[in-house]
Amino acid sequence: MSELLKIEKLCAGYGRSDVITGISLSAGKGEFVALMGPNGSGKTTLLRALLGTLKISAGSVYFEGEESNKMSPKARARKVSFIPQVSSPLAGFSVEEIISMGRNPHDTGAAKDKIAVDVSLERLNLISLRDADVSHISGGEYQRVLIARALAQETDIMLLDEPTAHLDIRYRIETMKILACLKTEKLIIGVFHDVELVRGFSDRVIMMKSGKVAGDGSVTQILTGAVIGQVFEVDIA
Repeated sequence: MSELLKIEKLCAGYGRSDVITGISLSAGKGEFVALMGPNGSGKTTLLRALLGTLKISAGSVYFEGEESNKMSPKARARKVSFIPQVSSPLAGFSVEEIISMGRNPHDTGAAKDKIAVDVSLERLNLISLRDADVSHISGGEYQRVLIARALAQETDIMLLDEPTAHLDIRYRIETMKILACLKTEKLIIGVFHDVELVRGFSDRVIMMKSGKVAGDGSVTQILTGAVIGQVFEVDIA
């Protein structure tokens, strides 16, 4: 496994209050990592700290050995892409235009940008929708557009915040299958709540509670009645 991400004693939060404290972990290419835990446990805060949209109060983050706080936003965006929760898309943008936004961190020229966008359109089966207004496509199709945008960004690390939220069962499974395929060439880290989806597609689970890592291991090690019960404070028969 080639290490792409290393986090050392990371603390971050809002205002003067840290939400996550003392987070340390590493991950590499070929991993599909699910961040899980109760609401308010720090999962999204961790993603924001990695993305640089939230200031780190202590500790360090390294992308392929390079300290993140020494990177420009553009340089960071060439290392890490982000797929948000599915929301209502803005009317007036085509599928191709949204995917092309993934090329913003690069200065490779129009020809290379077009190749990257075309490859992403094809890999996510979006060729027939390339000219469609994104406000006229389904939520599942729009999720594929967001993944294609991240793919066009050509980063080794892909972060996702509840990518299956608000999708029906068909599109949840489709999204997880796509991500599972992409892990062969990237590091995938996402926030998830659906235990069965994670059990079926992820290979590592980082369980968070009260801003700290409460468990880190394989799906079979972490998604047990004992761990889930302890973290979520519920009785599981």
